[in-house]
Amino acid sequence: VDNSALMINISEAFTYLASPVINRIYPTAGTFNGGTLLTIYGENFGPSTLSDEGPEVSVTIEGDNCTNPTVLSNYTLTCITPGLEPGSHDVTVTVDEVSTIFEDAFTSLYPPTVTAISPNSTYKDTPILVTITGNAFGPTTSSNDSKPVIVILTSALQESEC
Repeated sequence: VDNSALMINISEAFTYLASPVINRIYPTAGTFNGGTLLTIYGENFGPSTLSDEGPEVSVTIEGDNCTNPTVLSNYTLTCITPGLEPGSHDVTVTVDEVSTIFEDAFTSLYPPTVTAISPNSTYKDTPILVTITGNAFGPTTSSNDSKPVIVILTSALQESEC
């Protein structure tokens, strides 16, 4: 029996895709109650999902789903972190049911607390150095992953004319 008439060449109709790869994430830390915009850099995330035509993509941190995972390009995706227990957590990216794990990649932190401010007063219009002491201000500046801490001092002092 000659089956050559029944053979179909589908070599151009099927493509093997590479597994997703995570190279780094930013930021590497956020608040334990979630809501941090996480950017994941890597490879093989697929075409942009902004057009609703990209691959099925999900991101989890220690098994909890990030919200709004969005592929910006084959190399970048974003999501919003879920609430997590404080500590280091694995980040998992899944593209069309193929997953990759970046171990201990994201640290969820307690919110900062202030225990002291020194000095606690000054004269108006006098520049001074103020030291704020407390806990959980975030990664150290030596980690190259911290943002500057911005402190806004306000005063209830009102001037009056005599």
